Amino acid sequence: MSAVVDGVDLDRGCDVSAWFEFDLHPLIMRAIQDCGFTTPTPIQRECLLPATKGRCDIIGAAQTGSGKTLAFALPILQRLLSQGIDVLRALIVAPTRELALQVCAMMRAVAVYTKIDVCPVVGGMSKEKQERLLNRKPAVIVATPGRMWDTMQSGHEHLTELSALSFFVLDEADRMVERGHFSELTSIIQNIPQPPRIKRPGGAAKLTSAVPFYGRVKMVDLTTKERKGGAVAKSIAESALECTEDDRDSLLYYLLSAHPGMTIVFVNAISCLRRVVALLKILRVPVEGLHAGMQQRARLKALDRFKAAAAAADKGDRHAHSVLVATDVAARGLDVKGVELVIHYQIPLSADTYIHRSGRTGRADKLGAAVSLVTPKDRARYYSLLKSLNRDGP
Repeated sequence: MSAVVDGVDLDRGCDVSAWFEFDLHPLIMRAIQDCGFTTPTPIQRECLLPATKGRCDIIGAAQTGSGKTLAFALPILQRLLSQGIDVLRALIVAPTRELALQVCAMMRAVAVYTKIDVCPVVGGMSKEKQERLLNRKPAVIVATPGRMWDTMQSGHEHLTELSALSFFVLDEADRMVERGHFSELTSIIQNIPQPPRIKRPGGAAKLTSAVPFYGRVKMVDLTTKERKGGAVAKSIAESALECTEDDRDSLLYYLLSAHPGMTIVFVNAISCLRRVVALLKILRVPVEGLHAGMQQRARLKALDRFKAAAAAADKGDRHAHSVLVATDVAARGLDVKGVELVIHYQIPLSADTYIHRSGRTGRADKLGAAVSLVTPKDRARYYSLLKSLNRDGP
């Protein structure tokens, strides 16, 4: 006899009893069980009740790989199951196409047993396909700022009336509100009907000055400073290898040969990426390249091939091996299971970028490693980066 609690068959899959305290809809709970999410992460635990019961605005901060997507996705889906879903109820804005599509895929996975339609609005998609998706009148849109604003200006009827909007989410909000970036974001916000404003909370000045808050605001900051000045997850082992410019390629090949698993290699420039990808192909290393100059279809295909190999590795296939060489377009938000190693082939331009690059591994408390290749030319930048992180070495 099966044990069924809140519509969830505990004998059918993984144990999800840790989620019961949040009173999530049985259709959502069934999807959570299918996805194998046994326990809510700290950011999810802190956000779920305030967002679903308290109905207050939330500013959430947590390490990469901590489950922030579900922290806002679950409250949205929970609320929408009690509302009409033939109008736009939730707008989620993300800085890159890859991240927007990833968020869209995650929300669809959790909404799979519901009738809630989640639609991407991203650059690179044909206007005809975009219009077909919008004609379905999705209740949730996950968008990049530029394409969203262009589509709003086109006058599509699904986007002209936003009075029913219940949720507005900025994913990777710190990057979204950087000065000089995503000017379309301001235009989008100005077109969202705003109830009477309240006094904004202290702190997070850049964010709170750019985003309208409509009610009580809960600050959830789970970023940890347990390591001296560091914000890289404790599950990631950091190291640096000094080498000459001439030896860097040989060292990269050695690391990839010694670690026949899933690896992301980060570079600073597209020209460098093309050279490294060409070199690794000559050496018969299974490699994909990913940069902002690629057409969307090519970017998605490269990412899909890498994810397919990563999925095989995550399921225990010891022969699954692939390398993704990427610019910082892949540094934020991308969640690829099975990545155990990140190599900074070139030292990033900021400590924040270093943290986000490194965060592509060691996700969800799994172990990972981040290795920096430091040439004499990069040494000054590397030690400046360490100083920004308030530490003497990794």
